[in-house]
Amino acid sequence: MSNLSLETREEEGAVRIAISGELDLGSALTFDEELRRAEGRAPQTVILDLRRLRFMDSTGLRLIMSAQSRASARGRRLAIVLGTDSIRRIFRMAGVGRRLEIVDHPSAVG
Repeated sequence: MSNLSLETREEEGAVRIAISGELDLGSALTFDEELRRAEGRAPQTVILDLRRLRFMDSTGLRLIMSAQSRASARGRRLAIVLGTDSIRRIFRMAGVGRRLEIVDHPSAVG
C-alpha cells in the first residue's frame, strides 16, 4: 500500500492540490480521481504542489502530463511546484520542463 496524502484547497480562481508521500502505481488511481475532481470545479488554474512529495515514478509523471494536456485543451493552466531534488531530477531527466509551467512557490502563480 502506497503512502500518499492529498490536500485540496480552493484559492482565488485556482485549486491547489498539495501532494505528500509517494506517487506511484499503487497510489495513481487515488491521485487521478482527486485531480479530476479538482478539474471538475472548472478552475482557471490547477496547482500541483509537490514540495512534500518524497517519491514519484513514471506513472505519476504520466498522470501529470495527461493533466497538462487536459488543461491546454480546456484553455486552463496547470502549474507545478517542485520540491525535493529527487523529484526535480525526475522532471529534468524526462525533459518535460518546457511542456510544463514550473514555479518555485504556489504564491508565484498569478
